[in-house]
Amino acid sequence: MVLESLVHSSSYFILGPLVFGLINDLDLVKSLSEIGIAFLLFVVGLEIDIKKLKEVGWIASIGGLFQVLLVFLLGYYVSTSLGFKHEVSLYLGIALSFSSTMVVVKLLSDKSEIDTLHGRIILGFLLMQDLIAMIVLALMLGIGDGFSWLVLLPILIKSLVLLLLALVSSWFIFPRLFDFAAKSKEFLFLSSVTVCFLFALVADVMDFSIAIGAFIAGVALAPLPYATDVKGRVEPIKDFFATIFFVSLGVQLVFTGLGSMIELILIFLSFILVLKPLLIFILGILFGYSSQVSFTAGVYLAQISEFSLILISSALVLGNVSAPVFSLIVLLMALSVVTTSYFIEHAHSIYGFQKNFLEWFERFSIVKREKLEYGNKSVKKSAVLLGCGKMGMMFIETLKKLKQDVVILDNNPKVIQNLMTTKINCRYGDATSRVILESLNLKSVKIIISTIPDLKVNQFVLNYIKFINPEILVILTANRTKEVLDLYDLGADYVIVPRVISGSNISEMLLKVFKSKKNLGILREENLRVLEKLQSLGMG
Repeated sequence: MVLESLVHSSSYFILGPLVFGLINDLDLVKSLSEIGIAFLLFVVGLEIDIKKLKEVGWIASIGGLFQVLLVFLLGYYVSTSLGFKHEVSLYLGIALSFSSTMVVVKLLSDKSEIDTLHGRIILGFLLMQDLIAMIVLALMLGIGDGFSWLVLLPILIKSLVLLLLALVSSWFIFPRLFDFAAKSKEFLFLSSVTVCFLFALVADVMDFSIAIGAFIAGVALAPLPYATDVKGRVEPIKDFFATIFFVSLGVQLVFTGLGSMIELILIFLSFILVLKPLLIFILGILFGYSSQVSFTAGVYLAQISEFSLILISSALVLGNVSAPVFSLIVLLMALSVVTTSYFIEHAHSIYGFQKNFLEWFERFSIVKREKLEYGNKSVKKSAVLLGCGKMGMMFIETLKKLKQDVVILDNNPKVIQNLMTTKINCRYGDATSRVILESLNLKSVKIIISTIPDLKVNQFVLNYIKFINPEILVILTANRTKEVLDLYDLGADYVIVPRVISGSNISEMLLKVFKSKKNLGILREENLRVLEKLQSLGMG
């Protein structure tokens, strides 16, 4: 994602009038860019499944609303203090309030953190931000040059009608339509694009931006089981047209007074990277979440949104902001995305450095939440299991038979809650956090098993464990041959390769079946028992 941002930034900067001036027909580029941003926001909408956000509904709705309002007010104050006019300060405050759904979801997905507690909180904030941004954009385009309550009321009514249409379609029409369309890959693709264009058309008829319609179409399709497949098929088209959108931004970049521009960039960048995450951190603490979860959520949301670009470019067209202000926002998004990506990569280290200070704020929590853990921390454990998916549950059963005390670490709150109901020793946390690993009391541990097939996670765990106690046996998981060899070179005692083990198990099963057909029935019953156990824990 960082590389893509840099490529797009470089492209629209080089092709624009500031360097080669290769693009002359700006009207054509702008028309194509509208389609690009529509597909871009359609894919963003597909990433947001509201059903998954029930557990963080309060902080997502109330906290998300307060976050946008507070950042807007502070952004407006900072802008006016720097000498911007009242109207321009309003636009700057709004633009600074939103974070990039496209960038953040991509980073969460790459790090397999979408189902974590901080991942769900982040998605909740993003959903609230996107909904507010959609309403603001609709109001801005509908009101145009002048504000009037007589104009505002019809806009709000049309917005509600559009949202209601999306809800009804998502609940009653799309499930049946896409169950039928999914029988053909081509029909599934055409159906999804048709829905995107249909909502874009309805939005255009209502005098809204087609980007708003496309975003709502994506949100309406997100709960469907085919959403991931649809996203994968639309992605190439989105990339093509989105590149044109970024080029359209670049050809409008104008740098006047570069010295003062650098000063403004540094001030606003500090606002985005420091003050904005701090507000999110405080909101997380007030809602009863841990300092680490709140801190991580703040770090992830420290950038400017693609909605901010749409808002500011629309304001430029309406003549409400100048070209230098537009250029300022574009540059701030590019810089904040790159910087945030770096901070996210080192979030655990940064938190560990100031852990004691940040934990002090937890005493100010208004909401008291049940801790996601079960068992006595002081009791010595002989085994630690990192990650409790389907394979992890099978390890638990085996360790129980061996009468080994085990503690499980997982970063999916739903998994931990299920383990707590069955009274299995467990902790919520990230395996790449030294703070979490230290809390596991590893001095008495004989073996650590990681079912997480992530090379970076396993490298961190392996280096940490071998440093504190080389006698602990470390069993890791990897999917690729090179990763397996790398982990062995680092000192792993054994590396599980699921596909290889599956092949070996099936080979043994075939030997038993050829000896006696009855063995297949026995194996089938064992398989069903395991699946029923997994389903009871919500892992089916």
